[in-house]
Amino acid sequence: MQNNQPIAYASRALTKTEQNYAQIEKELLAVIYGMEKFHQYTHGRNVFVESDHKPLEIIYKKPLFQAPKRLQRMLLRLQRYTIEINYKPGRYMYIADTLSRAYLNNGNNKSEKQDEICHVRSDIEMELENINMGDYLAISAKRQKDIADATMKDPILLKLIDKVAKGWTEINIQQDIAPYYHIRDELSIQGGIIFKGDRCVIPKCMRTEILEQIHTHIGIEGCLKRARECVYWPRMNSEIRDYISKCETCQSYGMKQQKESLVSHVIPDRPWVKVGTDLFSLNDHDYLITVDYFSSYFEIDRLGDTTSKQ
Repeated sequence: MQNNQPIAYASRALTKTEQNYAQIEKELLAVIYGMEKFHQYTHGRNVFVESDHKPLEIIYKKPLFQAPKRLQRMLLRLQRYTIEINYKPGRYMYIADTLSRAYLNNGNNKSEKQDEICHVRSDIEMELENINMGDYLAISAKRQKDIADATMKDPILLKLIDKVAKGWTEINIQQDIAPYYHIRDELSIQGGIIFKGDRCVIPKCMRTEILEQIHTHIGIEGCLKRARECVYWPRMNSEIRDYISKCETCQSYGMKQQKESLVSHVIPDRPWVKVGTDLFSLNDHDYLITVDYFSSYFEIDRLGDTTSKQ
């Protein structure tokens, strides 16, 4: 678009594999397709990308490691472009919606340009589908299968899967999945497991079991560090702290802050060699107290105010 007028447009359908992507992955795939399709326009220029998917604007501004593995690969493809993703409600994207609904039905007649587009699509698909996030997870394959099976039986996570696949709306967010709303841009699904970035979301029925495995008597911070590497669920940090604080072994052998030993001052050999002063208030009046270190004799003076001059 230039001066609010389209100068070129293109579109393609999602493959069967891409139809199973999370909604945010489909939206970012569309951005990649647009940037690479119109490379002669977009490369070396500041490009403003308008998207009706709010989480896409958020995740693009976050550090790369916070994104799921598949999104990381997509974001890396965009590194050679200078783009700024801006959220624009779908009801205001008239031209894009109109053109997407008026696509050209070319059937099986493929031109040379279409072959090039299909080749680009194939490359992207192979790169993204080769990423198996389970391979990067510090959890055994058997345990991953147990998590996937428990996820499919968890009614809350089933609702979450539906939201991740179809997209979130800010209206009528169900109370049971509301704790996941603020991280909606980091969620993805693969192999029946919900991922938050590189970490898997643990179903409610398995959280006690996972807590017991995380707890290895290495202290609260050590257990939190271990948990943050591979698992996630709402209020996980507070539940781990509460669980470990009730462990008698951790409490008895845990490191405690060392008390500082009392250091006595040197007693002077005559009065008024060393004095101490401090301010205090009584009945809305300020006073200065002066104490002699030799005799512990003190004097009190009332102050009009607490300025340095006074």
